Amino acid sequence: MFLPYPGATLLMPSGPEDDPDRMHMFVVLTNPFDDMGDGIQKVLLVSFSSIRNYYTHDPACILNPGDHPFVKHESFVVYKRAIIVEANKLIEGVRKNVFSSHTPLDESVLSKIRQGLESSEHTTPRILSFYEASPREL
Repeated sequence: MFLPYPGATLLMPSGPEDDPDRMHMFVVLTNPFDDMGDGIQKVLLVSFSSIRNYYTHDPACILNPGDHPFVKHESFVVYKRAIIVEANKLIEGVRKNVFSSHTPLDESVLSKIRQGLESSEHTTPRILSFYEASPREL
């Protein structure tokens, strides 16, 4: 059974309309947290993308092959597309095989990604506010 905790990773569909089955790796950055007082536990997720010469990338956190088994090429964390998701939706998505859990991140890589979130000019105020208010211990 999948549990959303800091460092947990998931492959999730995130492709464009012309390639809806494309998957991206997402990492959970926080423990489940009820940020609105509505009883709904949520977590913060960020994704990875390969660095390509034909587009710019956020330099706040660069990942290299070996940082995670999924990372085969130099990659970056896409903070501008960070999302807050209901924890139960992730659990249910894995149960229904819509998402697939993957190898958790090492604590050092998780720390690097979290530092990038805090320093990236692409992290939105809403995402940063959720992150700062949430429990993040492992």
